[in-house]
This record gives sequence, structure tokens and C-alpha cells, in this order.
Amino acid sequence: MFQAADAATTDPDRVSFVAALRISRRSIAQQGAYPSKTKNIIARLWRHAIDELLARLPPPRQSRANPRVVKRKYTKWHVKRATTTTGPSPTAIPST
Repeated sequence: MFQAADAATTDPDRVSFVAALRISRRSIAQQGAYPSKTKNIIARLWRHAIDELLARLPPPRQSRANPRVVKRKYTKWHVKRATTTTGPSPTAIPST
């Protein structure tokens, strides 16, 4: 994946891992069909695998931003806030 990205001068994160895995599995199976003495054929298969991987680059992603928020626990009571005023405050101390 790095060699393919380096050849295309792109970010290695843009190269699809699944496509690289499938292409490498297929190229390994093709290499087994040839004797190990023919390094020229193996080099051509390797170059073909890199070219095929570069042809399958996914489109660039849009930048995403998801701000973190705290999820409040559900309660049946309303949350009292500083701006909440439901009525006048008591002015007298209750007698006991």
C-alpha cells in the first residue's frame, strides 16, 4: 500500500485496504504458477498489482467534524437552570 501511494504521490490513507488485500491474494496465487527463477515475471506482476491498486483509489473524503457532547441521563424531573424562575422565593421563615 505504501509503495502504491508513493508511486502516485498520494496519502497512504487513501489506498483501500480491502482492495490491497484482494489484489495481493490474487497476485500471490499468480506467482505460484511461475517458477521462482523468472524474477522478471514476478517484477511485472508486482508492478501490475501496484497499477491495479492505484486504479482503485477511492474518492477523497470530505473533512468531518463531530463535536463531543455529554448525553444527559433521562429523568422525569425538569432540570433547574440558573435562568429558570418558577415563582417568587419565600420571604418569611416558616414557623415550627
